[in-house]
Amino acid sequence: MCGILNHDGPRPPFVAHPAAVPWSARVSPPEGRATRGRAVTGALLEAALLIALGWALGQWDFSGEAFWRGFERLVYFVLLPALLLRSLAGAEFSGAEAGVLALSAALPIFALTLVLLATRRALGLDGPAFTSVYQGSVRSNTYTALATVPALYGEGGFALVALLIAAVVPLVNVLSVLVLSVQGRGHRPKPSKMARSVATNPVIVACALGLLANASGTRLPAGLDGALAALSAAALPCGLMAVGAALSPGALGGHLRGVSLSAAAKFLALPLLSLGVGCLLGLPPEALGALVVFQAQPTATASYVLARQLGATLTSWPAS
Repeated sequence: MCGILNHDGPRPPFVAHPAAVPWSARVSPPEGRATRGRAVTGALLEAALLIALGWALGQWDFSGEAFWRGFERLVYFVLLPALLLRSLAGAEFSGAEAGVLALSAALPIFALTLVLLATRRALGLDGPAFTSVYQGSVRSNTYTALATVPALYGEGGFALVALLIAAVVPLVNVLSVLVLSVQGRGHRPKPSKMARSVATNPVIVACALGLLANASGTRLPAGLDGALAALSAAALPCGLMAVGAALSPGALGGHLRGVSLSAAAKFLALPLLSLGVGCLLGLPPEALGALVVFQAQPTATASYVLARQLGATLTSWPAS
């Protein structure tokens, strides 16, 4: 497995300063595998409980659908960007290392895209249904990634996930828009509108600012850093509750075949492709592990929003 979980070997130079997220697993890597295992189990249990709480509140119709739309916008436009900006600004890595990690994430996505496009007719999917399978295969939920990767790799996991988000989010946004524009039944956006959408994405902007601050050696002012730390502390709990509120298992309906194809691509093909590419490019063990775990995350809730705008099959998947 290329040393993917070799915690006893040399650590790669991906180290982030504390992001002030008060979860039990987000401490310095514990001594001993048993202690690490308990920390990982505790962090994953906390994530599951928060998702379950969001689902229960959503089923209870807590404050109505409008509340959850606003809540998710708060997380996506304010809390998550604060966490990513602060994590990247305080991370320690070289440009070459970040480039190898980004390439290791991008190449498997391109490869899977080509395979899915080449086999669309053989899979028996019409255009709109294929777009749902495609988005479910390549997009990753950043909230669950930020909960699971640091649980495995400590504070350095935040920097790894932030780098992966910076590399993957712009790529999958552009690819998803292109696939939905060709295969969907909605309007096809102009290239200028697509470029503006990517350039103004709050997650992408936050990653760019964090990388710029890191590359220039700029330290965040104490007041700004404290404010970002406070916002960062709320990002994951709120984000995971938003994920839970968006869950809709009943939407599976008669779409089990499409869901099964998407799940096989997302949870098996993409992680294995990423593992192979990461090994070939010589990623350090923890960076490789973070890459595989990131690529195996469930799909992003933003997939539904994009599908609604560009005419895909909206009832094919539960939001996740």
